[in-house]
Amino acid sequence: MLPGKQRKINWGIWIFEDGAARQIYQPDSVIGLVGWLQSGNELIVKSAEYGDNFALKLPVEVSLLGLALDGSAPSPITKLKETSFQNIQLSPDRKMLAFVTRQDGNGTIQTISSTGGAAKTLISSNDARVYFSNLAFAPDGKTLYYGKQANRQIISMIDNFKLAHIIFDCLKRLLKKLRSL
Repeated sequence: MLPGKQRKINWGIWIFEDGAARQIYQPDSVIGLVGWLQSGNELIVKSAEYGDNFALKLPVEVSLLGLALDGSAPSPITKLKETSFQNIQLSPDRKMLAFVTRQDGNGTIQTISSTGGAAKTLISSNDARVYFSNLAFAPDGKTLYYGKQANRQIISMIDNFKLAHIIFDCLKRLLKKLRSL
């Protein structure tokens, strides 16, 4: 391989059933599994093109697709502009997707129906230095936890889709105490 040249990685989705593996999808783009559509008959696949903004590092346009297990062509769900490929999460009831976007240069957490439609903004930052990450729904799907890279001592959550903060001063003191042992 020549210096500065990246070799192309082949991405694919495989199924293992009845003791055998078979590939059901191989695109020319970066892909990842998000989860099952609510019907339970199709997977939600995220896809982003290769390019200067390599999909695993910077916000890119991410296509969400429904993929049937029979190997038929995927059906488009929606496109998410300037989205963090790694920060797309499906709610436990499989009705909603949460994702991080930077469409205006500032971090925003949005949700969208798992079948597509208009996105709804949950929280947005006015500071370009703030990055949202590590989205995780609570098991009941009513609370969304996320990392916010603005202050190492704060973990934020959206509870019943209302913003709340948990400050970990006591955790900080505990870690300090443990280090002194």
